[in-house]
Amino acid sequence: KSLDKVDLKVVLLGGADVGKTCLLERFAFDKFSMNSSSTVGVSFIRRKVPVSESDSVTLGVWDTAGSEKFASMSRLYYRDANAAILCYDISSKDSVKQMEKWIEELLQNEPNCYIYIVGTKGDLEDKREVTTAKIEAVVRQCDAKAQFITSALNGKNVEPLFERVASDWWAVEKATMKNQPNRLTLGVMPAIGRRDGTSNGGCSC
Repeated sequence: KSLDKVDLKVVLLGGADVGKTCLLERFAFDKFSMNSSSTVGVSFIRRKVPVSESDSVTLGVWDTAGSEKFASMSRLYYRDANAAILCYDISSKDSVKQMEKWIEELLQNEPNCYIYIVGTKGDLEDKREVTTAKIEAVVRQCDAKAQFITSALNGKNVEPLFERVASDWWAVEKATMKNQPNRLTLGVMPAIGRRDGTSNGGCSC
């Protein structure tokens, strides 16, 4: 298997300073840095996630800059994404408004991309500004696959989030392979599951 191949493309979207980079670092390296700087442009990691006792899925995860001045660059990197993790800071109402803008843009450009709504900084529950009702409304509006509250500081729900992303894709992939027994196997860029239950031609990020 070529090391530069991934099974599905995942993109992190949300406003600046909501903690996307910290979330990715916890997932990729199981570490947390209080001094993480804002992403300039985009960063990328690749990691395998087990989906069964014998199978794993390789996620390619793009962390995009949340600042408005990098918005046009971010659009290039979420193109053809199979899953998008939309992040907001549970201690900031404004971050939800920023997230909703990203959701609107994503649905206009990649309507079949699976969406996951993620509240970051779950360790700041005592400073929460965002209500559960508000987020549930957002989830319904964009037909999100799931929502999570995570904490990069203590690792809460970080692994379950990415495991869910991988498992949702794998469920579609298994069904497709069952219906197409002669199709190529994982590792050589199979078609990718989409929101509408169809597939695309795979990603080459």
